[in-house]
Amino acid sequence: ADPVAALRAVDVGPPADAAAAAARFRALWGDKSELRRFPDGQINEAVVWEGVAPGERHRVPDLDVQHLLLRHLPGGTVVQSCSMALDPLLHPSGSTNSGTSGSTKGLQDNMTWTPVGTPGSTPGSTVGSTAGGTCSVAVALGGSGGGAAAAAASRAADAALDALGKQLRGLSDVALKVVGVQPLSAVSRHTCCLYPKPHPLAEGSGSGVHAAAAVAGGGKVPRVMEAIDVMVQLEGTGRMPSDAAAFAKTKAALGVQLANALAAACGAHATATEEAVEVLWQGFAFKLLLYLDRDTPMLGADTAAAAAA
Repeated sequence: ADPVAALRAVDVGPPADAAAAAARFRALWGDKSELRRFPDGQINEAVVWEGVAPGERHRVPDLDVQHLLLRHLPGGTVVQSCSMALDPLLHPSGSTNSGTSGSTKGLQDNMTWTPVGTPGSTPGSTVGSTAGGTCSVAVALGGSGGGAAAAAASRAADAALDALGKQLRGLSDVALKVVGVQPLSAVSRHTCCLYPKPHPLAEGSGSGVHAAAAVAGGGKVPRVMEAIDVMVQLEGTGRMPSDAAAFAKTKAALGVQLANALAAACGAHATATEEAVEVLWQGFAFKLLLYLDRDTPMLGADTAAAAAA
């Protein structure tokens, strides 16, 4: 299975003009399948899971499996899963169906899906049907408030990275200008389980706004900040040394220069190390990994040397 495709909230099926394939797709998914027009102009059958926040993408495979099993198995079937079992503990601020955050009953509710109308069912979202008749499914999503908080944290991290990228590309007092900023972290790919929240003590442009919001919200301040990895591409040059050790030292010197220029331009707290430039910005910690055109051949040379040894 494709781990990336498995977490997509929109599963694109066959085009509308492929009658046979579209019919098979609709027979598989039932009323969950719908025709959708996509930005490229194509009209396809598609399965869409609405309301799945970035921090809840781990639910998607279970939503798929639960819908298909309850649609094609006999009525009254009870399906259990575990991908959401820890949600009440990961998001203790949210509420569970039992009304007790993080309780054993809440965990069990998150693991059990039953057709509405059968013993032990609770009201929930309609995500499927059973063979022989339409049937809703009780969805016990403990910590729905946590999902909203994760979405807000994800948007804040994206906004901070976008602002940092603009600031980096605008630096002029550096030997090699920044030509590209590429996020590498699961936070920026919207695939991490726990999104970092803006830290009130992290410096950088706009950090005072985040600090005030954190204090007003009464939230706990984490003791450790997880850095968000970002690849920063510098413009090409033919003056970099060919020796591996000299290349690494020169690259580290460029990192020091970049950190100093960023601090001078906007007052950001930036620290350069041998491996990266660490920046505190708008409540988040970013680890800037510098990349030059010569990185690829230098890595190839290191790999060949290691293999020969």
